[in-house]
Amino acid sequence: MLLTRLSALLALAGAATAHFTLDYPPSRAFNEDDEVNAPCGGAAASTTRTPFPLGDGFIRLTSTHEPFNILVLISFVDNPTDIKNFTFTPSGEAQAPVRDFFQVTMDDVCIGVDIGAIGYANATDGARATIAIQYQGGDSNLYQCADVILASNATIPSNITCNNEYTVTTAGASPTGSPSGSSSPSASATSSRNGAEQMTVGLGFGGVLLALLGAALF
Repeated sequence: MLLTRLSALLALAGAATAHFTLDYPPSRAFNEDDEVNAPCGGAAASTTRTPFPLGDGFIRLTSTHEPFNILVLISFVDNPTDIKNFTFTPSGEAQAPVRDFFQVTMDDVCIGVDIGAIGYANATDGARATIAIQYQGGDSNLYQCADVILASNATIPSNITCNNEYTVTTAGASPTGSPSGSSSPSASATSSRNGAEQMTVGLGFGGVLLALLGAALF
């Protein structure tokens, strides 16, 4: 009887795994089984690149879980295949994220970014780049990427809209934005520049699983 209950709870916990989609700029590809593979969810580079604003722009994503934590990274390597391509410059210097870890409390959001204002040496008009999203919804880190061309005259298509937007009020790594009609997001995770990003999110999947197992004993 106990084993039956434990099996059912473990199946429920597995079904609760959170995923997300990168809606804009368009993701390389989406495969929920491969999203755990850094840095781009197992997807190969796109054959075409999306024009993306060098200045004021936003990234749209949809989550199957809330709240969640995200990190926005960028690489100027033509086909980045390692997380270090996003956390270090091509010359080997530590590189700040586009947006550092912060918590999002809605499932459909636009994350404001201003790549040109951060000070990347390679962020020039016409530069080829790859934007990576690292997502933590309470279990494993998940990843998706979009291949873009940065352009000062690029505009986001009018059909790409968002009701909830975390805006950028200052350039750099610190999360300073807030969604419309909501309180400011709080930083709930930390990052390192050693090529492996570390996130700390509340109870997390392991804690939830332990709680479920504990409940099964009564």
